[in-house]
Amino acid sequence: MHFTNLVAGSALFYFTGAFKVPKGTTDGFYKVYLNAQGQEIHERVSSLETEATPAEVPIAKRSRIEKREPQWLTWCGCGIELNHGNCDDAVQDLKDQMGSTVWVVGPQTAFYSIRGDAVAFSCNNADGDALTSADWMTQAAEVVTYACGWYIAGTGQWAWITPGANSTDMGYMVWRDGVNICGDAQASPVDRCW
Repeated sequence: MHFTNLVAGSALFYFTGAFKVPKGTTDGFYKVYLNAQGQEIHERVSSLETEATPAEVPIAKRSRIEKREPQWLTWCGCGIELNHGNCDDAVQDLKDQMGSTVWVVGPQTAFYSIRGDAVAFSCNNADGDALTSADWMTQAAEVVTYACGWYIAGTGQWAWITPGANSTDMGYMVWRDGVNICGDAQASPVDRCW
């Protein structure tokens, strides 16, 4: 499955994390990116291995004090509850695709999985590469659950992995036609719902 949406202006200059899932997109695992012409491309993919590169950067060791410091930034969609089964399935599908590898995700690129009315995502809104993994997705889901609530839409971003490295925005939200997964990931002004 292959979709395109025209994005006005230069892809890098005007990019604001606006990846809108095309109307009629079905359950599955997808990659979305901007091509050289500035078009938003949504592709259904069967394997992350053919779409991203394993990271060769070791994760920085942290001191015991650093390990106790907050590591995650969160954005919460307070009051927006997801279907529990669909959310679990979307998150698990994304994690299954990532396997045990830390992946390099190119600039303005995202991976997402749709299950019913839930979408789980890993978005790189940066101009440079970012890292993602199933372990971090698990941690993001735990952090979002703690900060936002049980099956409440939210996003987590690991604040620092290793000097000079970025992490993707990871989380889940209610899926509907035209949802802006990466643009909405950090749209909430609240970092907790309690």
